[in-house]
Amino acid sequence: MNSGQIEDTVWLRLRNNTRWPIIVNMHGVLAKAYGDAALFWDVMCDGREPIISRCHVCSFNRLPAGHYILFTVPRQDLAKGCAIRVKFSYGWEHEPDEPDHFAYFDSYSLPNSARLQRRCRTNRCTGAAVAPFASSLIRRSLD
Repeated sequence: MNSGQIEDTVWLRLRNNTRWPIIVNMHGVLAKAYGDAALFWDVMCDGREPIISRCHVCSFNRLPAGHYILFTVPRQDLAKGCAIRVKFSYGWEHEPDEPDHFAYFDSYSLPNSARLQRRCRTNRCTGAAVAPFASSLIRRSLD
């Protein structure tokens, strides 16, 4: 993401509200202007198959209970009717056949000034930004 793209992003906060550490796939960012780390997420729009993004070169980092991580998402990934999901696992899960867990962030949870008007082409929703959005969306993503 370059400096021109930072204005077309939404800041999100993934908070671990469990009593246990969770493991999240991430990699570093160039500067704090892009958040604490770059996470991987899937984009889901209007019941279509999710557009899946997984790491190829990343680290699996623990997010302790009660802590959070700030990250940025392109605003188009949260256009009207779309949501993203961030995959995580619990600290004790080490086997490949463990269940999948996700934290969801929905477009309807964004302030009106941060929402995009949806235009869907093929399998991806895109849109034009209504206004720049610089504050964080705080979600109780994990209960």
